[in-house]
Amino acid sequence: MKLGESTLTEAEYLLHQIISSTELILDDLHDGSIISERNYDQLKLADQILFDIQEELNNINKPSHLK
Repeated sequence: MKLGESTLTEAEYLLHQIISSTELILDDLHDGSIISERNYDQLKLADQILFDIQEELNNINKPSHLK
């Protein structure tokens, strides 16, 4: 997969897509859109999922003397 001139893994490409979608949502909110309670609940879930992924990766990549 490519973004610009660099080759990305599927995970990297997906993360770029998530960032792009997030920026579009922020633009809509700045333009006055109001998020529904259902969508807000989905955002909270997405935030928790991404936090969990980041925490797991951080623990995997932490030097052994810091674990």
